[in-house]
Amino acid sequence: MSSEDTIAITGDASKELVAVSPYGYWFDETQGMIEMRRITKKYQPGTKPKIRNYTQGWVTSMICAEGLKRTGRDLTPDTLVDAYETFRNFSTGDVSGHVSYSKTDHKGGRTNKLYKTDIEKQTFIPITGFREPAFRD
Repeated sequence: MSSEDTIAITGDASKELVAVSPYGYWFDETQGMIEMRRITKKYQPGTKPKIRNYTQGWVTSMICAEGLKRTGRDLTPDTLVDAYETFRNFSTGDVSGHVSYSKTDHKGGRTNKLYKTDIEKQTFIPITGFREPAFRD
């Protein structure tokens, strides 16, 4: 994984850098990232581009909100976990890859996207979609 700060710190040395990330970057043109930027700018007019950690928090919030919806009025730690365990390929609109949980697997996501640097914009540009690794643990 790599933060936009990597480009700012290393400058031209990051020209050929390929980054791997389980979350999208601010300038990604996916449905979910466009919506994230729209909502962010609505509530924070004049906002500057956010770093990838902002996107990670956005995904975490999406998962939490969906879990709470699925739990309903009987909210307890156990019912919330039960609700999360119903996630099968939950879509974040390509802010991240799909999210799935089960009774025996609480990892959520296994995908990453490859990016190349855009030194001028100080960000990363996707060169793949979200993909699972060829080998897993």
